[in-house]
Amino acid sequence: MKITQTILLTIAFFFTIKLSNSQWIVQSTGTNDNMSGVACFPSIPVTLMTGGQNIFKTTNNGTNWINISYPAPTTSLQDVIISGTTTAWACGNGRILKSTNSGSNWAVVTAPNRYWNSGYFLNDNTGWFCGGTDTVIKTTNGGTNWTVQENNLYPGENNYGIVFANSLLGLMVGSYDTPNAGYILKTINGGGTWLTVFTANSYIHSITMVNSTTGFAGGTGKVYKTTNSGSNWTETSISGAGALYTITFPVDTLTGYAAGLVGKMYKTTNGGNNWYPLTTGVTGHFRGMDFSFGSSTTGYAVGTTGVVLRTTNGGGTFVEVTGSNTSVPANYSLHQNYPNPFNPETNITYNIPKKQFVKLAVYDVAGREIGVLVDENKEPGSYSIHFSSTGLASGIYFYRLTAGSFSQTKKMSIIK
Repeated sequence: MKITQTILLTIAFFFTIKLSNSQWIVQSTGTNDNMSGVACFPSIPVTLMTGGQNIFKTTNNGTNWINISYPAPTTSLQDVIISGTTTAWACGNGRILKSTNSGSNWAVVTAPNRYWNSGYFLNDNTGWFCGGTDTVIKTTNGGTNWTVQENNLYPGENNYGIVFANSLLGLMVGSYDTPNAGYILKTINGGGTWLTVFTANSYIHSITMVNSTTGFAGGTGKVYKTTNSGSNWTETSISGAGALYTITFPVDTLTGYAAGLVGKMYKTTNGGNNWYPLTTGVTGHFRGMDFSFGSSTTGYAVGTTGVVLRTTNGGGTFVEVTGSNTSVPANYSLHQNYPNPFNPETNITYNIPKKQFVKLAVYDVAGREIGVLVDENKEPGSYSIHFSSTGLASGIYFYRLTAGSFSQTKKMSIIK
């Protein structure tokens, strides 16, 4: 079956849904300080961000960021955590701060003096902080009192991330003095005791839980996954990824994001089985990421040298990468996508022998253009597109390459 010339001429009359290589929009904050934490309130349009000695707040989706003052002395802040409708926490070098009015005002919380890297709250009352020692602290009354939960499992222990599925089950990640060694710890009694459930020969930097059984951790070029509440972990390598300082699955166990060194960000739509790169347009190291409540498409990513990005379409559903073969192709060609049939992801490759304006688009069986994958001038070479079927129904689709006078169409099948 082929798309006829008549059908192709009619597609101009149909609406077009365009996808883009880079859908992370740079936000201006007026600072070059290193940003390390970002969090969105669940029911109000307010996002908070921390980094350096700053706390920022936006109420208009990042168009403007207000630098919020807090009680002196200023300190290096690492993370910001939402615990309720209007309550938030910030932590860093020897300090924990609390706001009860959506980040407009902050008060110092009396707590042990440690270098706090991260925290997690189940609600306004119950939460934990972990940091640059083996110490974990817990409150059950909104920060009025704290219980110290030392685990002393490793020499020089550094805890980078902590998360709880409920008041009893929690996970924590970090590193220790032995070079290139990391761990995942688990508690089943609210942090009273911690046990090692996984070790790696590289640092483990970030942790998230989607529900009480499924969780993900970001390491150095690797993502670890559990489906039994942290008792066992499987490993997936991401070539060239480097350290993954932040990882999140904002809505479900299928769609997730991991980011870290030199502007590298990756997305999965099949529960971490495969990860593909997103184009971010920055080279700073990503340190934090959060999505609007209930959304896997609208979110923020922050990092070093004042990097703040925002997306409204999940960072793009595909990315184009140049192939490893540096020779100039002799002819134009469009290859069959692989795998085919597929669900939810496939790759489309094509060759162009000279600099040319290239368009690669996807159509449904009625000839409607449902996605534009490439629409720009390209240098001679071999290219590959990673395409996701997220949002598309099962069925037959076509993809068409147009480059100068060359045009070719191929069929692909989505089976869900």
